[in-house]
Amino acid sequence: MPLINRKNFIAMATISILQLRLPFASAAAAPTLKPTRLGQTIIWRGKKYTAIRSGKKLIWNKGVAIPTKKPSPEPTAATLSPTPAPTSPIITEIDLAASEEVADRASQVFFSKNPDSLGKAFFISRDGATLVALDTICTHLGCRVSVGIPQLICGCHLSLFNRMTGAAEGGPAELPLRAYPVREVSGRIIVTNS
Repeated sequence: MPLINRKNFIAMATISILQLRLPFASAAAAPTLKPTRLGQTIIWRGKKYTAIRSGKKLIWNKGVAIPTKKPSPEPTAATLSPTPAPTSPIITEIDLAASEEVADRASQVFFSKNPDSLGKAFFISRDGATLVALDTICTHLGCRVSVGIPQLICGCHLSLFNRMTGAAEGGPAELPLRAYPVREVSGRIIVTNS
């Protein structure tokens, strides 16, 4: 019987200790679960194994690697489609009323007859040569604002607005009414709704 020299003994002892402490070092190459019927399949460590007959025993075949889904590549400048340009809001010029329909130092409500903004209401106020167009919706809770003296007034919670600037001057509303560009052309009041 051959004698084991000291070097071989230490090497074998080290391997034995590593196998005890590091179970993955001696990891099985095939599933450790015993197959129970022919054709049974299991997935183990990224492979699909099928039970086959070897003599009178059932064993696992060598296994077939299961394809993993690869992450899609990052888009490059060549694969990116151009970003569409942002669309600008539709700007509609509304012929709202005749210039003489709004007296000096007065405010009046007009409704749009333009198909793009049919029924939208605007306050038109005049003070000398200055003409102002304001929204009729209260900035507090969205109620309808009406013409009061000397201010515009929201009947829901009594918010008051300056008729020439739209600034909130009293009540719970803190934000001004929205203003719209307005001009007079050939005796007509034109409001730009954007």
